[in-house]
Formats: sequence, C-alpha cells, structure tokens
Amino acid sequence: MGAISQADAARLGLSPTARALHEQSLVIDLHVDCLIQHQLFGYALDVEHDPERAAGPRPLRFALPRAIARLTGAGHRPLYHHADLPRLRRGGYDCAALTLHYWPWASEGGWRSINRQLDYVEELLTRDPRLTLARSPAEVRSAAARGVLAIFLAVEGLHCLGSGGKGSETRRLDRLAQLRARGVAYVTLAHLRGNDGARNGFGLGSDPDAGLTPFGREVVRQMNAIGLVVDVAHVSRQGVIEVCQLTQRPVIASHTALLGVEPRRRDQLAARLLDDDGLRAVADTDGAVGLILCPRFLHGRDEGGLEQVLRQLRYGTERLAPHHRDPWRHFALGSDFDGWIPGIPRELKDAADLPLLTAALSADGLSATQCRQFLGENFLRVWDAVLSGCA
Repeated sequence: MGAISQADAARLGLSPTARALHEQSLVIDLHVDCLIQHQLFGYALDVEHDPERAAGPRPLRFALPRAIARLTGAGHRPLYHHADLPRLRRGGYDCAALTLHYWPWASEGGWRSINRQLDYVEELLTRDPRLTLARSPAEVRSAAARGVLAIFLAVEGLHCLGSGGKGSETRRLDRLAQLRARGVAYVTLAHLRGNDGARNGFGLGSDPDAGLTPFGREVVRQMNAIGLVVDVAHVSRQGVIEVCQLTQRPVIASHTALLGVEPRRRDQLAARLLDDDGLRAVADTDGAVGLILCPRFLHGRDEGGLEQVLRQLRYGTERLAPHHRDPWRHFALGSDFDGWIPGIPRELKDAADLPLLTAALSADGLSATQCRQFLGENFLRVWDAVLSGCA
C-alpha cells in the first residue's frame, strides 16, 4: 500500500489513525491529467515539480495561463501543476489513471497523437522500476503489495479514435481493442465537443437532450465485449441514460459532481454534472461516480474546501439508499488534477496532500470500510465486473 513519510504526515498534521487508514487503503484516482502538461509544456511526469514555480522546458508558456487565471478570479491553485509521479507517491497513491487527450475534433492526426502519448508512458515504464502498468485489479493489488505505483490509461472522447465518415466505423471499433492492448482501461465517450457517437453535456455544440447515435451504441457494445470500461463523464444527460440502459457491464462517470446538491444552479458547468436520474442510472448498472476535487464543479463557486466533497457523498448516498442495499459502493475518487480546472479545495496544494481527504472522510463519520470503498475498492469492483467474461 502507498506509504506516507513521517515528514509529510507531520506537515499535513495527520493523526496516527488517519495516516494508518490512508496507508491501509488502496488509493486509486480515476482521472489525473498531467499528460496534457507533458504535451503542451514538456512537463516531465517522473520529476517532482515545485507547485510554487513554473515547470518544464517552456516555463513562460507554463506560467502565463495560471497567472491569467489568478488575475481573472479563479480559485485556489487553478488549472494545473497538481500532479506528477513523485507527488502521487508522496500522497500515498497506489494507482492513478493517466488520461490521454487530443484537441476536440476527429482526425487521423489525433489518433497518432494518442499513440505518441502511449509511447511516452511506455518509455516512463522502462526507466522507472517503481512504476508499473496495471491491466486488471489483480495487478493493482499486486503492485500495492510490492510498494510499486500502478497506473492505467484512459482516453477522453471517441474523436481520439481518428477521422470518421462513411466506412470508418470498423476501423475505429478495431482501434478500441488496440487501446486496450496498450493498457487503456476506460474510454470517455465524449469530451469538450460532441462526436459521431455521443454528444457532450457541456462545451462546443452541447445538447443535454441528444442521445447516442447508432455508432455510439455499437461502441458501447464493443467496449462491453472486449473489457473496456465505459465512462459517461462529459456525456449529455440523455446519453448517460441511454448508455446505462444499453450496457451489459457497470459504467463509471470518472470525474464529475452531482447537480442535485444544488439543483437551482444555472452556471455553465451545471450541464456537465450528473442529475439524480443520471446518478441512479449509473448506480443501477452497479457502476461508480468519481467525485471531482474542484469547488466550482462541487458547488458552483470557485472557493471551497473538502467539506463540499463530503456534502456530495452525503447527498448521493441518501438519494441511492432507498433503492440500493449499499449506496456507498457507487462512489469513487476522480480528482481531475491537472485538468485545467478552475481550482482545487483550499486545504490541498497538490496530489501530495491527498491524505487530508482521507482524514476528512473519517472525521465526517465514514467507517473505515466506507473510506476504503470510496478511495479505491469501488472502482476495482467495477473493473473486475467489466473484465469478467470479456473477449
């Protein structure tokens, strides 16, 4: 299991109980976006970057967006500079999903970019014996037992499969299997723009009432068949419902929040959240919702702390309790660290401070079992179910 140094435990003010609970849990983050910074700024994932300073070989380009965000009123530690592999280790992580991206349009250049990102991850794996690629929950558990940080990969948006058009469906469906062979565990059906499989709930051309296309339905069937987890984060509200009705395996919403906590929200990000129908639909597949560590997502304002994560959990479990025997089995961690988010909870500086979330969960009254479910076990259950019986 991921260990926390004595120095970090003292720095964070962790009680012995909270430290032990974090170290004895399998800590898995469903969404860490630091590969974006590698692409844009040459940010090295295997180097511990000082979160107070610019990083990478292009420091001015790196620092400028954050400076602009601060000047325009963004929240605490906006946009990125939250994570790298050393800081994940310091934060007691056992496993993290590193996400692969391309600009929001379909092209063969996008497919080549995804493969270059996979090449970079493979290069990291060859030179760091403390890092391993996990292709199953069993491999996550094995790595944790050895004290090795595990990663798996995820792709945001079907547009990353390459250019569409007539006759492209078979080629793109075949690429799902290629992604799985290279260590991708889940694919998000849409991202910042819709595609010819699914529409987005927020961003360019968003439409909350648009469902899946015939190609999108075939993608879900193919992902079920080959053991790829279907992710409905970013997907339109109607699309979420249709995915959950169609799938034969559990699904996830890897990094989101629940609209029902503040149902009168009218800000733009409200369309990106799961409403009560979407929450129940994901849970009805026996899936899991990854809660994002971003105050603006959690409650519509830039400033906020870990109490907003706890509020989301309380609301979600209360909504699911009448119809689900164990509502705690349907929530997970999906931080979106480094995902160009408006800010992170005020208590956190970066991924190295994640044990403070465990301390907050415990102080709020969650049992040790409930904490372990949220921190990692729920996602491993989903992943096991998706892999069970697949081709």
